[in-house]
Amino acid sequence: MKIPSRAKHVFKGVLFDIFQWTQKVYNGEDRLFEALRHQDGAVIIPVDSEGNVYYA
Repeated sequence: MKIPSRAKHVFKGVLFDIFQWTQKVYNGEDRLFEALRHQDGAVIIPVDSEGNVYYA
């Protein structure tokens, strides 16, 4: 995903940066979107059949 040029850089970390921007959605409302930029890697997010997210 390409981060829009209008996105605000809201966090700069050692491993990743976070950007936020507003964007119009299908019903005409403005919604806040976020994106995380990091170096190449992999993430596993365990989710059970009820939608619960587990982390350590």
